[in-house]
Amino acid sequence: MRSARTLPTTIFDKALYERRRSLLAWGVAIYVLILYVGGFYPVLAENEGLLQMFENVPASLRLLVGDITTLSSAAGFFDVELFNFFLPFLFAIVTIGQGLAVVVGEERNGTLDILLANPVSRTRHVLEGAAAIAAEACFLALVGVAGIASANALFDLAIDMRHALEAAFGLALLATVLGYGALAAGAWLGEYHRTLGVTLLFTLGSYFIYAYANVSEALERLEPFSVFHYYQSNHPILNGLDWGHVAVLVGVAIALVVLSIVGINRRDLGVAS
Repeated sequence: MRSARTLPTTIFDKALYERRRSLLAWGVAIYVLILYVGGFYPVLAENEGLLQMFENVPASLRLLVGDITTLSSAAGFFDVELFNFFLPFLFAIVTIGQGLAVVVGEERNGTLDILLANPVSRTRHVLEGAAAIAAEACFLALVGVAGIASANALFDLAIDMRHALEAAFGLALLATVLGYGALAAGAWLGEYHRTLGVTLLFTLGSYFIYAYANVSEALERLEPFSVFHYYQSNHPILNGLDWGHVAVLVGVAIALVVLSIVGINRRDLGVAS
Protein backbone atom coordinates (compact mmCIF):
# COMPACT_ATOMS: atom_id res chain seq x y z
CA MET A 1 0.00 0.00 0.00
CA ARG A 2 1.38 3.43 -0.96
CA SER A 3 2.34 5.55 2.01
CA ALA A 4 0.82 9.00 2.45
CA ARG A 5 4.24 10.60 2.06
CA THR A 6 4.51 9.45 -1.55
CA LEU A 7 1.12 10.82 -2.60
CA PRO A 8 0.94 14.25 -4.28
CA THR A 9 0.21 17.02 -1.79
CA THR A 10 -0.30 19.99 -4.15
CA ILE A 11 -2.23 20.62 -7.35
CA PHE A 12 1.10 20.86 -9.19
CA ASP A 13 2.31 17.52 -7.82
CA LYS A 14 -1.05 15.88 -8.54
CA ALA A 15 -1.07 17.08 -12.14
CA LEU A 16 2.39 15.71 -12.86
CA TYR A 17 1.90 12.52 -10.85
CA GLU A 18 -1.28 11.56 -12.71
CA ARG A 19 0.36 12.07 -16.11
CA ARG A 20 3.83 10.75 -15.28
CA ARG A 21 3.54 7.60 -17.41
CA SER A 22 2.07 9.31 -20.46
CA LEU A 23 4.61 12.13 -20.17
CA LEU A 24 7.46 9.63 -20.10
CA ALA A 25 5.97 7.82 -23.11
CA TRP A 26 5.74 11.08 -25.06
CA GLY A 27 9.31 11.89 -24.11
CA VAL A 28 10.57 8.54 -25.38
CA ALA A 29 8.56 8.93 -28.60
CA ILE A 30 9.99 12.40 -29.27
CA TYR A 31 13.54 11.23 -28.54
CA VAL A 32 13.18 8.29 -30.93
CA LEU A 33 11.61 10.53 -33.61
CA ILE A 34 14.56 12.93 -33.44
CA LEU A 35 17.03 10.06 -33.76
CA TYR A 36 15.07 8.63 -36.70
CA VAL A 37 15.09 11.97 -38.54
CA GLY A 38 18.75 12.49 -37.67
CA GLY A 39 19.63 9.06 -39.05
CA PHE A 40 17.85 9.80 -42.32
CA TYR A 41 19.73 13.04 -43.02
CA PRO A 42 23.08 11.44 -44.04
CA VAL A 43 21.18 9.36 -46.60
CA LEU A 44 19.53 12.50 -47.98
CA ALA A 45 22.80 14.45 -48.03
CA GLU A 46 24.50 11.75 -50.10
CA ASN A 47 21.66 11.50 -52.60
CA GLU A 48 21.43 14.56 -54.82
CA GLY A 49 18.31 13.13 -56.46
CA LEU A 50 16.41 13.22 -53.18
CA LEU A 51 17.55 16.77 -52.51
CA GLN A 52 16.45 17.78 -56.00
CA MET A 53 13.06 16.15 -55.41
CA PHE A 54 12.53 18.22 -52.26
CA GLU A 55 13.68 21.39 -54.00
CA ASN A 56 11.11 20.83 -56.76
CA VAL A 57 8.19 20.77 -54.33
CA PRO A 58 5.56 23.36 -55.43
CA ALA A 59 5.75 26.74 -53.71
CA SER A 60 2.32 26.31 -52.09
CA LEU A 61 3.48 23.12 -50.39
CA ARG A 62 6.73 24.72 -49.28
CA LEU A 63 4.70 27.03 -47.10
CA LEU A 64 3.50 24.04 -45.13
CA VAL A 65 6.77 22.17 -44.76
CA GLY A 66 9.15 25.12 -44.38
CA ASP A 67 12.11 26.57 -46.24
CA ILE A 68 13.22 23.62 -48.38
CA THR A 69 16.29 25.50 -49.63
CA THR A 70 17.89 24.90 -46.21
CA LEU A 71 17.91 21.11 -46.63
CA SER A 72 21.58 21.13 -47.55
CA SER A 73 22.38 21.37 -43.82
CA ALA A 74 21.31 19.07 -40.99
CA ALA A 75 19.93 22.04 -39.05
CA GLY A 76 17.85 23.05 -42.06
CA PHE A 77 16.59 19.50 -42.42
CA PHE A 78 15.55 19.46 -38.75
CA ASP A 79 13.91 22.84 -39.23
CA VAL A 80 11.75 21.51 -42.07
CA GLU A 81 11.08 18.02 -40.80
CA LEU A 82 10.75 18.59 -37.06
CA PHE A 83 10.55 22.17 -35.83
CA ASN A 84 8.13 23.47 -38.43
CA PHE A 85 5.33 20.97 -37.81
CA PHE A 86 5.88 17.65 -36.03
CA LEU A 87 7.48 18.79 -32.79
CA PRO A 88 5.18 21.79 -32.22
CA PHE A 89 2.10 19.62 -32.57
CA LEU A 90 3.49 16.73 -30.53
CA PHE A 91 4.37 19.15 -27.73
CA ALA A 92 0.95 20.79 -28.09
CA ILE A 93 -0.88 17.49 -27.67
CA VAL A 94 0.78 17.08 -24.28
CA THR A 95 0.34 20.63 -23.00
CA ILE A 96 -3.19 21.05 -24.33
CA GLY A 97 -4.09 17.77 -22.64
CA GLN A 98 -2.79 19.14 -19.34
CA GLY A 99 -4.51 22.47 -19.93
CA LEU A 100 -7.82 20.67 -20.41
CA ALA A 101 -7.24 18.54 -17.32
CA VAL A 102 -6.73 21.44 -14.91
CA VAL A 103 -10.32 22.72 -14.92
CA VAL A 104 -12.71 21.02 -17.34
CA GLY A 105 -11.06 17.64 -16.87
CA GLU A 106 -11.57 17.85 -13.12
CA GLU A 107 -15.14 19.06 -13.68
CA ARG A 108 -15.90 16.18 -16.01
CA ASN A 109 -14.51 13.73 -13.45
CA GLY A 110 -16.54 15.34 -10.67
CA THR A 111 -13.43 16.17 -8.65
CA LEU A 112 -13.06 19.95 -9.08
CA ASP A 113 -15.54 20.79 -6.30
CA ILE A 114 -13.74 18.35 -3.97
CA LEU A 115 -10.37 19.95 -4.70
CA LEU A 116 -11.69 23.48 -4.20
CA ALA A 117 -13.53 22.50 -1.01
CA ASN A 118 -10.08 22.02 0.52
CA PRO A 119 -8.08 25.10 1.60
CA VAL A 120 -7.05 25.75 -2.02
CA SER A 121 -8.24 28.92 -3.70
CA ARG A 122 -9.36 28.96 -7.30
CA THR A 123 -6.47 31.27 -8.14
CA ARG A 124 -3.95 28.88 -6.61
CA HIS A 125 -5.55 25.98 -8.47
CA VAL A 126 -5.05 27.78 -11.79
CA LEU A 127 -1.50 28.91 -10.98
CA GLU A 128 -0.35 25.44 -9.97
CA GLY A 129 -2.03 23.93 -13.02
CA ALA A 130 -0.28 26.51 -15.21
CA ALA A 131 3.04 25.62 -13.57
CA ALA A 132 2.43 21.94 -14.38
CA ILE A 133 1.80 22.80 -18.05
CA ALA A 134 5.07 24.75 -18.22
CA ALA A 135 6.94 21.95 -16.44
CA GLU A 136 5.73 19.37 -18.95
CA ALA A 137 6.75 21.61 -21.86
CA CYS A 138 10.20 22.12 -20.33
CA PHE A 139 10.63 18.38 -19.79
CA LEU A 140 9.87 17.68 -23.44
CA ALA A 141 12.23 20.48 -24.49
CA LEU A 142 15.04 18.86 -22.49
CA VAL A 143 14.23 15.55 -24.18
CA GLY A 144 14.45 17.34 -27.52
CA VAL A 145 17.87 18.78 -26.70
CA ALA A 146 19.06 15.34 -25.57
CA GLY A 147 17.77 13.86 -28.83
CA ILE A 148 19.58 16.44 -30.96
CA ALA A 149 22.79 15.97 -28.97
CA SER A 150 22.53 12.20 -29.44
CA ALA A 151 21.84 12.58 -33.17
CA ASN A 152 24.84 14.90 -33.46
CA ALA A 153 27.07 12.32 -31.81
CA LEU A 154 25.71 9.32 -33.72
CA PHE A 155 25.44 10.81 -37.21
CA ASP A 156 27.94 13.70 -37.23
CA LEU A 157 25.25 16.27 -37.99
CA ALA A 158 27.16 19.30 -36.66
CA ILE A 159 24.01 21.08 -35.49
CA ASP A 160 24.84 24.12 -33.37
CA MET A 161 23.78 23.11 -29.85
CA ARG A 162 23.29 26.72 -28.76
CA HIS A 163 20.72 27.11 -31.52
CA ALA A 164 19.26 23.73 -30.54
CA LEU A 165 18.81 24.93 -26.96
CA GLU A 166 17.18 28.15 -28.12
CA ALA A 167 14.89 26.29 -30.53
CA ALA A 168 13.86 23.88 -27.77
CA PHE A 169 13.16 26.79 -25.44
CA GLY A 170 11.02 28.47 -28.10
CA LEU A 171 9.20 25.19 -28.65
CA ALA A 172 8.51 24.84 -24.92
CA LEU A 173 7.25 28.41 -24.82
CA LEU A 174 4.91 27.87 -27.78
CA ALA A 175 3.57 24.64 -26.26
CA THR A 176 3.04 26.41 -22.93
CA VAL A 177 1.04 29.17 -24.62
CA LEU A 178 -1.15 26.59 -26.39
CA GLY A 179 -1.66 24.74 -23.10
CA TYR A 180 -2.61 28.00 -21.41
CA GLY A 181 -5.09 28.62 -24.21
CA ALA A 182 -6.82 25.36 -23.24
CA LEU A 183 -6.67 26.35 -19.57
CA ALA A 184 -8.24 29.75 -20.24
CA ALA A 185 -10.96 28.30 -22.46
CA GLY A 186 -11.83 25.73 -19.81
CA ALA A 187 -11.88 28.32 -17.04
CA TRP A 188 -14.44 30.39 -18.94
CA LEU A 189 -16.50 27.78 -20.79
CA GLY A 190 -16.62 24.96 -18.25
CA GLU A 191 -17.62 22.25 -20.72
CA TYR A 192 -15.07 19.78 -22.03
CA HIS A 193 -16.04 19.43 -25.68
CA ARG A 194 -16.66 23.14 -26.22
CA THR A 195 -13.31 23.88 -24.59
CA LEU A 196 -11.57 21.32 -26.78
CA GLY A 197 -13.20 22.78 -29.90
CA VAL A 198 -12.16 26.34 -29.07
CA THR A 199 -8.62 25.21 -28.26
CA LEU A 200 -8.26 23.30 -31.52
CA LEU A 201 -9.66 26.27 -33.44
CA PHE A 202 -7.11 28.57 -31.79
CA THR A 203 -4.21 26.17 -32.40
CA LEU A 204 -4.98 25.10 -35.95
CA GLY A 205 -6.17 28.57 -36.97
CA SER A 206 -2.95 30.10 -35.69
CA TYR A 207 -0.87 27.57 -37.64
CA PHE A 208 -2.95 28.07 -40.79
CA ILE A 209 -2.40 31.84 -40.66
CA TYR A 210 1.35 31.37 -40.23
CA ALA A 211 1.64 28.74 -42.97
CA TYR A 212 -0.28 30.66 -45.65
CA ALA A 213 0.53 34.27 -44.77
CA ASN A 214 2.94 34.53 -47.72
CA VAL A 215 0.30 33.65 -50.31
CA SER A 216 -2.67 35.58 -48.97
CA GLU A 217 -2.76 39.31 -48.28
CA ALA A 218 -5.64 38.82 -45.86
CA LEU A 219 -3.74 36.18 -43.89
CA GLU A 220 -0.56 38.27 -44.03
CA ARG A 221 -2.41 41.04 -42.20
CA LEU A 222 -3.45 38.49 -39.56
CA GLU A 223 0.04 37.01 -39.12
CA PRO A 224 0.86 39.16 -36.04
CA PHE A 225 -2.01 37.33 -34.28
CA SER A 226 -0.46 33.90 -34.88
CA VAL A 227 1.59 32.46 -32.02
CA PHE A 228 3.35 30.20 -34.54
CA HIS A 229 4.70 33.31 -36.26
CA TYR A 230 6.48 34.36 -33.07
CA TYR A 231 7.81 30.86 -32.54
CA GLN A 232 9.11 29.90 -35.99
CA SER A 233 9.44 32.92 -38.28
CA ASN A 234 13.12 33.35 -37.34
CA HIS A 235 13.79 29.58 -37.68
CA PRO A 236 15.61 29.29 -34.33
CA ILE A 237 17.32 25.97 -35.06
CA LEU A 238 19.12 27.83 -37.87
CA ASN A 239 19.39 31.38 -36.60
CA GLY A 240 18.64 31.35 -32.89
CA LEU A 241 15.69 32.99 -31.21
CA ASP A 242 14.29 36.41 -31.93
CA TRP A 243 14.07 37.65 -28.33
CA GLY A 244 11.47 40.23 -29.23
CA HIS A 245 9.24 37.38 -30.38
CA VAL A 246 10.03 35.53 -27.15
CA ALA A 247 8.82 38.56 -25.20
CA VAL A 248 5.54 38.51 -27.13
CA LEU A 249 4.97 34.82 -26.34
CA VAL A 250 5.76 35.39 -22.67
CA GLY A 251 3.28 38.27 -22.63
CA VAL A 252 0.60 36.10 -24.25
CA ALA A 253 1.26 33.32 -21.73
CA ILE A 254 0.89 35.71 -18.79
CA ALA A 255 -2.28 37.21 -20.28
CA LEU A 256 -3.83 33.74 -20.71
CA VAL A 257 -3.07 32.80 -17.09
CA VAL A 258 -4.64 36.05 -15.88
CA LEU A 259 -7.63 35.38 -18.12
CA SER A 260 -7.91 31.89 -16.62
CA ILE A 261 -7.89 33.27 -13.08
CA VAL A 262 -10.58 35.81 -13.90
CA GLY A 263 -12.68 33.17 -15.67
CA ILE A 264 -12.64 30.56 -12.92
CA ASN A 265 -13.35 33.15 -10.23
CA ARG A 266 -16.38 34.45 -12.15
CA ARG A 267 -18.00 31.05 -12.54
CA ASP A 268 -20.48 29.41 -10.18
CA LEU A 269 -18.83 26.10 -9.30
CA GLY A 270 -20.87 25.47 -6.19
CA VAL A 271 -17.86 26.02 -3.92
CA ALA A 272 -16.42 29.02 -2.16
CA SER A 273 -13.60 30.95 -3.77
